[in-house]
Amino acid sequence: ITGASSGIGKALGYKFAAEGFNLILVARRASTLEQIKQDIETTYQVSVHVESCDLAVLGNARQLYEKLRTLQIDVMINNAGFGDYGFPWEVNLEKANNTIDLNIKALTDLSLLYVKDYADREATLINTASIGGYVQIDIAVTYCATKFYVASFTEGLALAMQSQNKKMRVKVLAPAATRTEF
Repeated sequence: ITGASSGIGKALGYKFAAEGFNLILVARRASTLEQIKQDIETTYQVSVHVESCDLAVLGNARQLYEKLRTLQIDVMINNAGFGDYGFPWEVNLEKANNTIDLNIKALTDLSLLYVKDYADREATLINTASIGGYVQIDIAVTYCATKFYVASFTEGLALAMQSQNKKMRVKVLAPAATRTEF
């Protein structure tokens, strides 16, 4: 689960642990991940592996996947995401580019690497989009555009899996507005 230190990613970690899954949690904040790891392992008696990684940095997603490649990953949840709010003329260009790097490029790398390894296995890929991936919001144009991509890309992967009778399932998660740190 990427983006596992807060919000939806953190909640998914607890939910999957409650269902008996061992976890790999990924986020930037190592100390927060360690706290979550200890809490989940104590509460649910599952194994939790944590990796601190800034997926917005180009190349880090590939390095992370290679590091984890020897582990069995039955469910991959690409949840890490970022957004910046403001009208297009107010948006910070660096933040907009970071949003694209994280929400599109890192997710694409992780998804395609996972699909290459797991398409013929009983595995599940879940990519987190947003309701903003289906309805544009005037003060979140870049964010919504990235989530449109996530929704379309994920639906395309699912179609490819289905058309080729692959075992892997691919799903898009598109939550409405949630409490989040951005």
